[in-house]
Amino acid sequence: MIGDGTSSSPRTTPTQTILPTGTHALGVYANARGTCAVFAEESVSGDFHSAAQYCWGRNWAGEVGDGSTTQRDSPTRVKSELSPSSLSSGGFHTCAIADDPSVVNCWGRDYLGQLGAKMDPEDLDANSGRSDPIRVLL
Repeated sequence: MIGDGTSSSPRTTPTQTILPTGTHALGVYANARGTCAVFAEESVSGDFHSAAQYCWGRNWAGEVGDGSTTQRDSPTRVKSELSPSSLSSGGFHTCAIADDPSVVNCWGRDYLGQLGAKMDPEDLDANSGRSDPIRVLL
């Protein structure tokens, strides 16, 4: 998924992602089914402040983190109040570290416990996951 508002692929030339109004990218992280980015958001005074996380992609197991499993073709704000200092993406999931490094949120596919939450050993659904970010217990 390119993040340009369309779902056509493949692309053989660089294509610009459509950034949300009033943001600029601080970092981009890709996984097998989508992409996430940390954006600085513009305040009313015109200054850029607090980072926010946005994701886009197929979203089959909640990889976008917006509380749904609906495909997102453009950057969509992750359903979290966490102001991330960084993101990291695995095959089908993403985790965000907050400014407070004792806080980590994860979302997406959780087939093998990738999200750091207590795993149900009976749940062997390859597409099981969390579409809402969950706090990892450290």
